[in-house]
Amino acid sequence: PVVNELSFTGVAMGVPGILLFLTPFIYVFYGMYEYREKILTEENIFIVISLLGSVIALFSNEAFYSLYLCLGILYTKIYNIKYPIDK
Repeated sequence: PVVNELSFTGVAMGVPGILLFLTPFIYVFYGMYEYREKILTEENIFIVISLLGSVIALFSNEAFYSLYLCLGILYTKIYNIKYPIDK
């Protein structure tokens, strides 16, 4: 049986697959660190907590759908902070 999603990705696709799988996580966690004053507001802290819980679940068994939803939401929030529409 599959031990966790990361090991399954490593077995199925090798080291390049692991790097491609972890790229969105690295970008979002780096963006949360870089823009921590703007991203850690009351409305976003629940999304961050959900993302961390989903990452913990990712390493125990399979990834939940909430993991990818949280990654997408935080990615768009970081992108909007980095490149604001009204300059």
